[in-house]
Formats: sequence, C-alpha cells, structure tokens
Amino acid sequence: MSQTDPKTSPDTIHPDDATLASWVEGVLPIALASRLEAHLEACDECAGRLDELSARPDPFLQKLRGAAGLTIDAPASSSRAGVVESDTNLLFGALALQSGMITPQQLADACVLWSTRGGLPLADLLVEQGWIDASARETIAALLAARQNRPRGFAAAETLSGRDSQAQSLADTLSLRPLGGDRLRLTHLHSQGGIGQVWRAQDTLLGREVALKELLPELRGSKRHRERFFREARVAAQLTHPGTAPVCEYREEGGRCYYTMRFYTGQTLTEAIRRAHAERADDESGSGAEGERSEMRFERLFPLLEQFLMVCDTIAYAHSKGIVHRDLKGENVVLGEFGEVTVIDWGLAKSLGERPGGVTVNREKDSNSPTIEGERLGTPAYMAPEQARGDLAAIDERTDVYGLAAMLYEVLTGRAPFAGSTANEVMHRVESQPPVRPSALFPETPDELEAICLQGLAKKKEDRYASALALRDAVRDWLSRQLHRRREADRQAKFFALSHDLFLAMDESGVITQVNPAYARYFGFDPVKSPGKPYLASIHPDDIERVQSLFREVLSGGAVKDTVIRALCPDGQYRAASWTATRVPGEPTIFAVGRPLDEETRKRREVEAQARFFALSPNLFVISDDRGRAAQVNPAWTTHLGWEPKDVVGAVFNRFVHPDDVGAITRSGRRALLRAPVVELPVRMRTKAGDYKRFAWTLSRVAGERINYAIGRLLEGADDAP
Repeated sequence: MSQTDPKTSPDTIHPDDATLASWVEGVLPIALASRLEAHLEACDECAGRLDELSARPDPFLQKLRGAAGLTIDAPASSSRAGVVESDTNLLFGALALQSGMITPQQLADACVLWSTRGGLPLADLLVEQGWIDASARETIAALLAARQNRPRGFAAAETLSGRDSQAQSLADTLSLRPLGGDRLRLTHLHSQGGIGQVWRAQDTLLGREVALKELLPELRGSKRHRERFFREARVAAQLTHPGTAPVCEYREEGGRCYYTMRFYTGQTLTEAIRRAHAERADDESGSGAEGERSEMRFERLFPLLEQFLMVCDTIAYAHSKGIVHRDLKGENVVLGEFGEVTVIDWGLAKSLGERPGGVTVNREKDSNSPTIEGERLGTPAYMAPEQARGDLAAIDERTDVYGLAAMLYEVLTGRAPFAGSTANEVMHRVESQPPVRPSALFPETPDELEAICLQGLAKKKEDRYASALALRDAVRDWLSRQLHRRREADRQAKFFALSHDLFLAMDESGVITQVNPAYARYFGFDPVKSPGKPYLASIHPDDIERVQSLFREVLSGGAVKDTVIRALCPDGQYRAASWTATRVPGEPTIFAVGRPLDEETRKRREVEAQARFFALSPNLFVISDDRGRAAQVNPAWTTHLGWEPKDVVGAVFNRFVHPDDVGAITRSGRRALLRAPVVELPVRMRTKAGDYKRFAWTLSRVAGERINYAIGRLLEGADDAP
C-alpha cells in the first residue's frame, strides 16, 4: 500500500514504511488511515513492523542527545545521575518547545550550548539567550514538576483506563510537535488523567482562554485509545447541559489528538469537601452545647449537598441521552467561582444503545470499538461492584447511581467508601464488604441522609435507587426540610431575642439547651453559660417536687399553663415567673415560656395592653400634655379624619377642633387636669379634606401622671356641615 494508491485493498497489500510512518505521525489522510487501521488489525506481520518502526529512535531526539553528549542506548555503566540530569534538562527544553515558547532550532542550539557550559541548567541558557523570560521559565518548571511527580502506580482514587501506569518517556515528550498554526498557544499543564492531559491554552484569534485536552503521547499509537479519546470528545460535545463543558473543536494533527473546550476556574468538589471537613474539625473545639455544635458542624456541608444535587441533574440528563459516565468522583466535578458545577472527564462514558435524541459516540454509524470483556474501568474507590467485576453487560444507569452515592459518601465523611493499598484490594472490598457507616465516622450524620447514601451503595443494582433523579429527589427532600427547619429556627431565635417574655429550652433530662436574653436579664444569668446546666439546680426547694411532677407530665405529652415557679438568682434572691411549658410532637426538646412577676413587668404589660387596645379601637384616642399638645394618637384618626398620626403628634389638639367648639374643649381640659372627668362632650373635628365630623369626647387624667387621656366616639350624623 502507498499513499498514492488508495483503492488498493488493505487486506492484500502490505503498506510500506513511509505509509506506516505517516500514520504514526498522524498525517495520513483519514480515508487511508481507516483502511490502514483495518489492515493492521488483521495483519500480525504489519503490526509487528509497526512496533519496530515505533521503536526506532526519533531523529530529532537523536540530534538533541548527540548535542548533549548522550546516546539513545546509554550503556548500563553510564552514570545514572548524569542521565537524570540530562533528561531533566532535555525535558525542560521539550516542554518549552511543546508549549510553543521556543522553536526546534532554538532548542537544538541551546542543547549544544548546554553541553559546553559545564552543567549550567538549560533553563538558564534559554533565559540568557532571550528566548524565554522569567515568567515562562516558572511556567515550564511547574509543568516539568507535574510530569516528574506523576504517580507510577494505581491508587484507590486513580482512574483505571485500560493502559499501564508507566510515566511518559523522554522520547514521547520530545517527539511531540508544537500545535499547528498560531491560533492556540499552550500556557500551562493543568492536570493529567487516565488517557489524557489538560492544558490551559490561549485562543489568540478570539482572545479567550480555553482548556485543551490531548491524548497522552505514549498512547497515540494505540487505535483503541485514540478511538476512546475521540468518543470522549464526541460525547462531551453532544451533551449540551449547563453541567457539562462545551467542546469547541476536535483535531488530529502532527501525531497529536486533542480537543478544546471552555476552561473553568475554581476547585474540584473533592477539594471543597476537604476544606469543609477541615473547618468541621475546627468547630469541634467551639463553645456552646454539644448538640448545637454538632448541628452547626454538619450544616457546613449543606452547600456541598446543594452542589451534589446539581451533579445528579447533569448525570440524569446524560442518562436521558443514553450515556453512562462510569467514573463519577469528586475529582471529576469542578466548582466554578460563580456557582457553576461541571461534570468533566467523560473518557470512560458508555453508550447504552441508540435512542431518540441520544448521543452518537462513534465516527461512523457502523464503527465499533468495544471495550474488552472483563476489563475493569473506573476508579476503584468509587466503582460499583459490577464495574469491579468487569461485568460490562450489567453496567447501566444504576452504575452511575452507585457512583453518585459514593460521591455523597465523600461529602458526608471526607473520604471514599473504600480504601486499600492496591487497586485489586480496593475492588475486592467493593465486591464483598459493606462500607463503614458514615455515622461511625461522624456521629452527627443524620440517620435519614445516611440511609439514603447506603441505599445508593447497595451491592445489588435492584436495591439501589432506580435513577439519578430518584436519588436526587431523596436528598433534595431531606435538604429542603432541613433548610426550612433552619429558617424557622432563625425566625424563632429573632422572635425570642426581642421578646420581653422569658424563653427556655430543655432536653429530656431537664438540661438547659437554650435561653433568650430576657431570661438572662431577669434571673441575672450569663446566657452563654446557662446552657448545659440542670434546670432543677436553681429551683426554690419548696417548688422542686411540683416542678418534677409537671416535667413528667410534659414528657408524657401534656402541657403546663400559668404555673408560678421561683428560681434562684446570683444575688441569692428568688424571683418568680409564671411558666407555660409544652413539647413539640416528634422532637426531644421541651419549650417553656415565662411571664415575669414583678412590678416593673406588670406596668409594662399594662402599657402594652393599653397600646394594643387603642391601636385596635374604632374610637379616636389621644394623649396630650399640660400644654394641650398631642403626644400619642391611634390609627382611627386616619380612618375617620384622614390625618396620619405624624400629622397630629406634636400639634396643639385645638387645631383640629371647630372654632366654635374650642372654648368648650379648653374648659373641659382644665377640669380634667383637676381630676374632674368630662364625659360625652360633643365636639366637631376637622377632617383633612376641610369638612367636620361630630364626636363625643371623654376626658380624664390618671392620678400621679401629668398627661390627659381623651377618647372620641363618632356620633350619628357626624358628617353634617357646621
């Protein structure tokens, strides 16, 4: 086969080395590449030639190693330290080239200089020559560190992707060509996954930052991984949901397979979970009652639960399109700075078959790239049992339900459901052992939420929630009830903080859990130190037996009303209050409201009752001082006369009286000052509109006070003209 003979059958004609090399470099036309790949799958001889061709030294790499004083096949006796040093410098240069910061010729020249400068770092030479600046050097150094720190073995939280876990070789790195064209410029390696790595890149044409995900260089010769990578891009591109990252374009050029998508800044859900649990641990040393602190600690997780619900929505959408994610974990969820919750890394996504409006995953309708039967893909610590067994036929939407429940477990506990020293050990536990109950790790975990999580982690699929939406609804209903309860508690707390009544809450053993400021003021206790003390400790000895009997009555569901109880104050005196106590059905807390029994409180209550009466009265009400100025009026002035209270307060009362009636009301006011009440005095009152209405006034003065009280009752025919 040759590139000029596309019609020749690939099944009978073996490709020449030039054609194989073009395919390896990714420059072979798609039509020829498809025919060649079909031939390679059927022809072991050509597949062997391909392996030999792939193993040949890269000419560009040979040139660089020669310039650096090294050879491709360094003898075993070579100094390993020297090789590592050379590799590190060459990797730095290769990554600078790969990022588009230098040209191939500049890299070759730098290597020649480096070999003659007595071990001066290649990075220093590039800066010295003016080919990169200090900022670029830092970027490449960070990129190099990410490469060198890449894990070499499967951990419980690392994705199994069907490839070995060896780090990328130097040859793989150096043989990469820079991106074609000037539009995309790589700036920083952001992350690496099972079969791909993500770069932050600059789209110079549109002036925007994008994420560029490319197939790992060591996998570019694998048809299976190239096809899987393409399927990942195709799935991501067709899942048009706010919880997925929109794909801009897909390309295969210069031996590289990559696609670009929107870049999200922020943190992963796992990072947010770790931060929340660190704060949760700090709260354990806080002040207040233990029950209250536990509730506050758990409420730190509420924002994470709300974000989890958004993940469930995204996965439910994918299921509606016939796609199962298969690698759900907190690391694959990105939380944006403005509330975005994005599910990423669809590289292991599986199609559940064609369905109307569903996602098409293959390049062509008859294309097929099946997963090897028994291949275990996913992340061991978050795998469903059917994934751990490699039972591909059993994988469906409920496999993702398990993954979502594992993510919920991570939210509740700060860790994955299973752990172990090897992937096989973890997967064995996934198949055979139940997870540790979240409440065993954190006792404040709510029972209902724990039950939801454990049902999602059931070993048998039929025991799990039937769908991502069913799991979402269960968590959402629970969270909605808690948020409503918290809002009610906040509202109640504000009410009790402002109330003049005494407020007290106790648990079933009679230990105080909460008091309001009025309670603290009346009895002289510190409101912060009162919770945690037994209520009976301050009760008058003569009242203890009666209080114990009443307490038992409330515990059994009864109620106590207007019971006078005396309590000890810090000054050694006892103060009395009239208490009403009850217990809310289904809750362990006993609530008690007390009315202080002292002279100051009695007067205040009389004033409050009087104010309520006048506010509701249909009659005109006014309090005036010795000079006849109104100090207080009620809303009836607006109802009958159209005057707002602010129009009347501070004004002389006679201003609103008919001129012919001023003398009579003035004389009656003087009599009232002498404590001679005036009853049913007819007076015409001016409305805001300028006409008059007749009212019968009663004037009086309370002994010991220098104010007059007056009440005016509207007379029949009151809207007659004067």
